[in-house]
Amino acid sequence: MSKFEARKFNQESYDTNDAYGKAIVTAWLKDQDWVSKIIDEEDYGIDLEALDHEGKSHFFEAEVKGNYPWTDKESFPFDTVSFLGRKKKWEGKGFYYVLVCAETQALCIAHSSDIFKEDFREVRRIRTSHRNGLDAFYRVPKDLCRWITQK
Repeated sequence: MSKFEARKFNQESYDTNDAYGKAIVTAWLKDQDWVSKIIDEEDYGIDLEALDHEGKSHFFEAEVKGNYPWTDKESFPFDTVSFLGRKKKWEGKGFYYVLVCAETQALCIAHSSDIFKEDFREVRRIRTSHRNGLDAFYRVPKDLCRWITQK
């Protein structure tokens, strides 16, 4: 039994959010001048890989957040941005963690090297329809994130 019981994979949540989040991030990446190719291979690993014009890989993890609409840093209703601790397993790969607002399609982006710091770590008990138990979160100051309002 794991200390972090709330981290168990939930197929229903995945089915509801994964394709939507990846579609929004993919659309944004397609508008970036530095991106030459986007790779989306379903392997339950990091969601997307974007290749720049030199062939270097950049990784992106998309997560959909709903029930509190926001469009930018000022309208985001919290002082910090909460990133899931279970994504720390990919920290060594270096990736961009992208939160997608379900209601507005706005993006909040932070790099894993800025997220997974002990000063930001918080362990909490989670009780939702999809998860129950302890989990670790990283609460990152809003100023360390990049905010993108979608058109």
